[in-house]
Amino acid sequence: MSNILLTGIVVLDIINYVDSYPKEDSEIRALNQKIRRGGNASNTATILSQLKHSCTLATNLPTDTSGQFLSKDLDKNNIKLAILGTSRAYTSPTSYITINIQNASRSIIHYRDLPELSFTQFDKILLNTIDWFHFEGRNIRDTSEMMKKSHGFNKSISVEIEKDRDNIDSLIPLADIIFFSRPFAESRNFSEARDCLKHFNSIYPDKLLICTWGTEGAFAIHNSQEFFSSAFYIDKAIDTIGAGDTFNAGFIHAQLNKLNINESLIYACKLAGLKCTKDGLTNLDIFDV
Repeated sequence: MSNILLTGIVVLDIINYVDSYPKEDSEIRALNQKIRRGGNASNTATILSQLKHSCTLATNLPTDTSGQFLSKDLDKNNIKLAILGTSRAYTSPTSYITINIQNASRSIIHYRDLPELSFTQFDKILLNTIDWFHFEGRNIRDTSEMMKKSHGFNKSISVEIEKDRDNIDSLIPLADIIFFSRPFAESRNFSEARDCLKHFNSIYPDKLLICTWGTEGAFAIHNSQEFFSSAFYIDKAIDTIGAGDTFNAGFIHAQLNKLNINESLIYACKLAGLKCTKDGLTNLDIFDV
């Protein structure tokens, strides 16, 4: 078991399941509705906790009703909160998610007025027992300072680059492992994962760069050596929410268990594929390294 600190956001997910995606300016009936805890770092922590790691989440969390629900669910999943600084002046970040049951596609409307975690808050966390640091690529200026401080503890640092934000490239040299998403790569006009990775490898050759590409699998480059794993075959996707977060957790878990890069890619793809066959993020510890 390793001690993992994850920095990012925790979100209330309100999920509506529909028979087909609605047309604009129309009304349809949801077949089912579920309310769950979400957020990238939060989801990754859920998986890593199932895999018997000790997870701590550094995040801001309001004291509203939704925040109380999220706090209780974190506790239920054995995820500790590093920051207890909350505020009544804000509401919990909320994602309104519509899932088409025909193909498990999901569309998300996200609302937040809650300030991001600041470096001043992060600076109060005791870090000497942490074995791995994982960051969401957001709130760039403060996250950069958090990552710089984490370097002093000589442990692995990973960062997820999911969306193209102002100055987000500045986080890449501060991490050992960088997880790029397909939407990020496409926002930079890369049509293939390899093209994205080769570009950043030419700038940061010593970094382990990873890019997932949906059903086409996952790719990695390290020291100009390329790695690939095909996606895990499933008959039908049930729920793809959190699949990327599950992949990240799987890769971190595999690396902590001393698997090589290729083995880690394969394991992470299998775990993410298994997640897509399940509703939510439960019972994923049945598939371990």
